[in-house]
Amino acid sequence: MSLRSVPTAGDYLLLAALALMWGAAFLLIKIAVATVPPFTIVVGRLVIATALMLTYLVLLGDRLPATRGAWTWFALMGLFGNVIPFALIGWGEIRIDSGLAAILVATVPLFTAVLAHFFTDDEPLSLRRFAGISLGLVGVVVLIGWEALAGLGATVLSQLAIIGAALSYACTNIIARQVTTGSTASASAAALICATVWAVPVSAVVDRPWNLTPSWDSLLAVAALGVLSTTLAYIVYFRLVRSVGATFVSFVNYLIPPIGVGLGVMIAGETPSLRSLLALLIIFTGIAAARRP
Repeated sequence: MSLRSVPTAGDYLLLAALALMWGAAFLLIKIAVATVPPFTIVVGRLVIATALMLTYLVLLGDRLPATRGAWTWFALMGLFGNVIPFALIGWGEIRIDSGLAAILVATVPLFTAVLAHFFTDDEPLSLRRFAGISLGLVGVVVLIGWEALAGLGATVLSQLAIIGAALSYACTNIIARQVTTGSTASASAAALICATVWAVPVSAVVDRPWNLTPSWDSLLAVAALGVLSTTLAYIVYFRLVRSVGATFVSFVNYLIPPIGVGLGVMIAGETPSLRSLLALLIIFTGIAAARRP
């Protein structure tokens, strides 16, 4: 499937929607984690999303992929897109601040661009693209604050774990490009099934969810994660990957921090700082500069 040479306005709107859905996940996770441990939250949102996506697939009269090769790619997506990064980020954030972790995770577009250059035929890493990606990363640093970089190098193994998670997410973006057969709904359903299969045993061993007594707030947050941040997000994600490529979709990692700031303004009544506005301008400039020529 060939990519569009230049993203359309609709593509940018979908990217912003994806950032909103994934950015809202941080607020929902904060609510859910009060009485539900992390891996069980992951399983809950994946089970809900898988059930919804399979229902959607049936209503469309569509079907799951039939080839072993496609399922192999989806199994790898589940591993690299869920199990590995969640484990690495969870372990890494025990020892480093969340601000530094956010900056390190924001290296996903850089890793994606490099991997796409070598493993795809239509996403070369041009100088303009590299400059735009780097500018976007600078915008994230400005938004979170240069002081977050103060701890860089103090706990090397923890930082390498977060970088490993970013590399894992980048691998997921490239793997998603390899599956070009079937509809977006079919691909989304297959990816969710595989992610659930990977996550359930991890939750059973680590969290022992049968002993939990979750609150209604936590349960509602998990349900919202399943519907909004997983089901709808997967549909948008696969549509963008197939139409404008892995590198463009990876820019969502630059938009999630500003979305978090925006939610704070709308929900908590916070006032955006001049630094936040400047960071947003830098990020958008970087994304625009790195679009396909």
